[in-house]
Amino acid sequence: EALDSRPILLERLYFMGAFDGRTGPIELQEALDRPIALPKGRDSVRRAVDEGVLRQGLALKSTMEINSLETAKDLAVAGIAGCILPLGSAPDAASLGLSLRPIVSPALSRTIYLVRRQGHIPTEAEQRLVRTMTATLLGLPGESGISPYEPPVGVSADTG
Repeated sequence: EALDSRPILLERLYFMGAFDGRTGPIELQEALDRPIALPKGRDSVRRAVDEGVLRQGLALKSTMEINSLETAKDLAVAGIAGCILPLGSAPDAASLGLSLRPIVSPALSRTIYLVRRQGHIPTEAEQRLVRTMTATLLGLPGESGISPYEPPVGVSADTG
């Protein structure tokens, strides 16, 4: 069955690793200079990292491919490798003794899509639910790492 997808939110990505005394933003190059655990294949986090690497002309040096963000967190806790993930996947970073730092140069984010069957006409209740969920995510207190999707210049928001 064919699907329609519409980008609705951006979710910022963070570097999580063993606490080394440093806080604040980390450049993508610095994050990649250490062993790093990344999801395999077409995962949205992996795609965002690969795009950032390509844009900056960087190289993935010491990468471990994993199947889940939980595995990546386990490797970070063990001090084996850092990982890149969205803030919502790491609410326990501090209690695990890990640092969580926003990635810059370039900032990395993944797109969150609303996916429906092609030709599906959403009911008013579905539309309210999507608006409520989006507003709730955007209204989270403090740094949530979530922002409204804005298409790149020259790209329609309806393509996805």
